Amino acid sequence: RTATSGYTTRRLVDVAQEVIVREYDCGEYVEPYWVQPYRDDQDGSAIDERIKGRLAGDVIADPRSGEIIADRNEMITDELAVAIREAGVGSVPVRSPLTCQARRGICQLCYGRLPATGRLVEIGQAVGVIAAQSIGEPGTQLTLRTFHFGGVAGRGGEIVASRGRGNEEAKTGLPRVEQLFEAYVVNPNAPIVGRMAHIDGIVESVERADDGGWQIRIVNSEEESNEYPLPAGALRLVQPGEAVNEGTVLAVTLDANAPAAGSEGDSEAGGLALAGARVVDAIRAGNVGEVEIGADSISVVWREYESRVYDVPAQQEPLVEPGQEVMAGQELSTGQLPLPEVLDIRGQDGLHRYFIEEVQEVYRSQGVSIHDKHIEVILRQMLRRVEIVQAGDTEFIAGDVVDKFRFQEQNERALAAGGEPATAKTMLLGVSKASLNTDSFLSKASFQETTRVLTMAAVASDRDRLRGLKENVIIGRLIPARLQSLLDAENALAMRDGLDDYDDDFMTPDWLSGEREVFAGLGVPAAEVGEDVIDSGIISGELPGGAALAAFGGGAGDGGEGFGAPGFQVRTAEEEDELLRRAQSLTESESEVDLEVAATASRIFSPFEDDDEDDIPAL
Repeated sequence: RTATSGYTTRRLVDVAQEVIVREYDCGEYVEPYWVQPYRDDQDGSAIDERIKGRLAGDVIADPRSGEIIADRNEMITDELAVAIREAGVGSVPVRSPLTCQARRGICQLCYGRLPATGRLVEIGQAVGVIAAQSIGEPGTQLTLRTFHFGGVAGRGGEIVASRGRGNEEAKTGLPRVEQLFEAYVVNPNAPIVGRMAHIDGIVESVERADDGGWQIRIVNSEEESNEYPLPAGALRLVQPGEAVNEGTVLAVTLDANAPAAGSEGDSEAGGLALAGARVVDAIRAGNVGEVEIGADSISVVWREYESRVYDVPAQQEPLVEPGQEVMAGQELSTGQLPLPEVLDIRGQDGLHRYFIEEVQEVYRSQGVSIHDKHIEVILRQMLRRVEIVQAGDTEFIAGDVVDKFRFQEQNERALAAGGEPATAKTMLLGVSKASLNTDSFLSKASFQETTRVLTMAAVASDRDRLRGLKENVIIGRLIPARLQSLLDAENALAMRDGLDDYDDDFMTPDWLSGEREVFAGLGVPAAEVGEDVIDSGIISGELPGGAALAAFGGGAGDGGEGFGAPGFQVRTAEEEDELLRRAQSLTESESEVDLEVAATASRIFSPFEDDDEDDIPAL
């Protein structure tokens, strides 16, 4: 079990290692993800466990009083979660990794609170690896339902993790989790596969079959009609409930002052003449149906029937009764639903709910608590690819499997140029297959099918942008996952070390003693300038009161008076991020990459070297 859990964790890490918090917000308005109680939580008593630590995706109000409980983008604390549950809110809009629009990684607001710290996740946090470990580590605690009788292992409830079509063994425990994350395709007629309605309708019958199973018949009957307005003075020629065919005359408009026979109007109106009057206009039925008479109109009503019969294996039990109304996607019997079919019928939202419910059911049955957002991070990667159906005026070819954000970008360009956008359908890839569909050939080659991956990359002259963790580790580069707080701490430490390196005659005595009234022009008494002011003022680049520290303004080599004179500069966190991004971007020349990385690393870890301004990459 431990080996299986470790193998599962490694595959989850492979698919999620690119999910890093890279920005604060992914857009002004993001479609909220609606969280509902677990299906076995009839009273909704556990919904607060699913929403705590998230940010509200929309305004959450008390349905009874209308009082606003949480505003949009407000953190749902433990107290707010309890208040939402007690208010009886059945479906809560939250921000989720599944709806995040960040093209690279994920944004802070859609992830929310990091469970390890209890605070909003920091930029630079590798939440994909955290999610993979959170799901894989408890696997050692899950039961495989192997029963032992008298020291002999019995087949009773043992579950075998077989793969591919023809798999007819029900899975529980860790194999069920593996089956879900790998999105294994099973025979839709297998006894373990549950039946799901494909149409809306009424259950007409639930009967026993000859083989001991069940037959469920669903009938869909939709009433449609065409309405024909009657002009003033029209003569109706049909009765209510009368059956008519296409082309039947329903009503006519007469001209009593014109002769009935031998006129040009006869042929134009279909040759009809009534009571010595010429027919000016005739209203004819456009379809077969029954007549319904209104105050000033005639309607022809017809019904469209559609029926489906579902064969339920004897190992399963029906979940519906005759006369019950069902909706497309509703479960008709017990059993495990195939994920591709769930995606096709219920759509992405339905797949999200079913997938998370199924995974959580395994862990919750063993008393393991995992936050939904960890599962959502992995599922986001599994649904990241789309298959092109029609290329339109884009650069794609029908059948291409591409990243959904690249697909959106190409469609935006096509529409901006006045062209036809492409159409595509969402694909559900298992974690192993999704790992082999990443943009990094180094990451793919280190996972499996190394020869094929490298051969295809060479043939296609592929380029690795080094955006994930694995590819950077492989070539020995700094991984693109450095917490903002650690960068700030490094800057603060470097600042203090830099101050200690300067001559006491120049810096320390005048500053700390307050004899040199540097703040005099800003109205800050020198006696009030303490070490805390030095720390916060120098590191942030601002003085108390929000005034900028003029001495730092010139940077290195500005020749001014004050602290700029020795030749060092203070960089903001944004500038540090820009330097890192530039250092980790791949250029045409490897030598340029090496020089830029070396120069940036030198500035980050030794930012107080004199006369090194030329080594700083231009921002």
